[in-house]
Amino acid sequence: MLSAPPAIENMIEARGLGILRTAPAQPAPLALVVDMGQSETHRLPPRRKIRVMAIEIDLVHNVAHSHFPAAVMQYIVGGRIA
Repeated sequence: MLSAPPAIENMIEARGLGILRTAPAQPAPLALVVDMGQSETHRLPPRRKIRVMAIEIDLVHNVAHSHFPAAVMQYIVGGRIA
C-alpha cells in the first residue's frame, strides 16, 4: 500500500500550473510502474515486469503522445489483453 509522505500530502504538481492542493487520498495498492525515462519504441510493446519489494508489477515505458495519460488510466482500470 502506498501513500504520500507528510511533506507533500494533499498536493500535486501540475506541469505548467505549479503545485496544487488536492483532496486527501487513502493509501492505495501499486498497480503499475511507468518509467518516464525510457521511451517506448514498439507499437505493441512486450509485457514488462519490475520487482518492487518482492512483488512483480507491470512496467510500461513513456509514450510521447497526448493520449498517454488516458491510456495509462485505462490500463489500470481495465488491464491489458495482450
